[in-house]
Amino acid sequence: MQRMNILVLSTFGVYPPSYGGQVRIFNLYKHLAAFADITILSYEVFDRDHYTYQIYDGLNLVCFRQTKNAFRMLRRLSAKTGLFLHDVLCHDGYEFSSEFIELVSSHAEKSDFVILSHPYLVRLLNGLHKNRVIYEAHNYEYGLKEQYFKTTLSTRMSANYLETVFDCEKTAHHVAGLSISVDADEASKAAGIYQLKNEPVVLENGIDTGQFSVIDYHQRNNKRRKLGLAQSHAICFTGSSYYANVDAADYIIKELSVELPDIAFFILGSVRNSVTVSIKTARENVYCFGFVSESEKASLMQACDLAINPVTTGAGTSLKMVEYIAAGLPVVATIEGARGMVSNTDCVAISARRNFKDTILSLLKNRDVLEKKARNCRRLAEEKYSWNVLAGRMKGLLEGKA
Repeated sequence: MQRMNILVLSTFGVYPPSYGGQVRIFNLYKHLAAFADITILSYEVFDRDHYTYQIYDGLNLVCFRQTKNAFRMLRRLSAKTGLFLHDVLCHDGYEFSSEFIELVSSHAEKSDFVILSHPYLVRLLNGLHKNRVIYEAHNYEYGLKEQYFKTTLSTRMSANYLETVFDCEKTAHHVAGLSISVDADEASKAAGIYQLKNEPVVLENGIDTGQFSVIDYHQRNNKRRKLGLAQSHAICFTGSSYYANVDAADYIIKELSVELPDIAFFILGSVRNSVTVSIKTARENVYCFGFVSESEKASLMQACDLAINPVTTGAGTSLKMVEYIAAGLPVVATIEGARGMVSNTDCVAISARRNFKDTILSLLKNRDVLEKKARNCRRLAEEKYSWNVLAGRMKGLLEGKA
């Protein structure tokens, strides 16, 4: 079969990938580029020149800098609301330049498929045949933004922005010949709320399993000794500075680490920059590493016995959860943290925060069971969540629409 031409539209750059949305877009389409010629076109927030470059054979990135007027609008509204509203303004707010509109149009004309990765650039697809449009929903956007807006916005302002999000997400589903969701529950929710004829197809978040290797209990102990840890067990939590992660990190520092003083807690990722006040009062068993390289993260995870995800809000399947199981780490998570993986009971223990201590201690007390769970986690990651596997499934979906 002839190689397909695919255009992917994003409201943010994806290289180098460092957080959830970037990681999914970059890795899914990097692997899909084995079968298709792909251009990822993003409308950049940052004040830098446009650029185009080829990352791999078949994968090109085109990043377009937003206009000065758009940048000023974003900065003004961010100062007023305390929120980052770039994606919402892409749907209703920014006046796109004729140069950007023409750039999207020219790429779309020569593409077999145009994929909306997030819904916020849907207004650029007027006139495109439905069968050529695919909406890739990373989240149930309305629910996610509802949680986000209520952190700082007044009820009236929140309602206005949520109306924009509802209209945008509904439009994206209805102009697309195929909708994709990362989570079955969110697919069902979207189908009901937006009155879709067909429920979105589920294509989960994934992981490059080659980044991680699973080691046994004795090797993990050696890792901990080399790090100079006094504790006999270690648990990790990774996260960006997204508000749900900040709340979870605060809980680990202020409560869980106090309840479990003989366990080391590793906090990885940019969330560290948002919990500076908590860190000052953290116990000696809390280690806030901040942003680390992929190889450093993999090495630190090898020193851990478990991972946790105590977030209380969120949408989509959490990439950190996939990352944990690829590293062979059984996970203790809230129901919100385990979204998309609730049925994988051999890898994920669902627990309310008030029961985290008991759930963790129960898992750690039986080494053989923990080792078995670690192997099962890794197997699940390889069979279901590898980017190679997911790209193959995506290829099948596209060929079914061609």
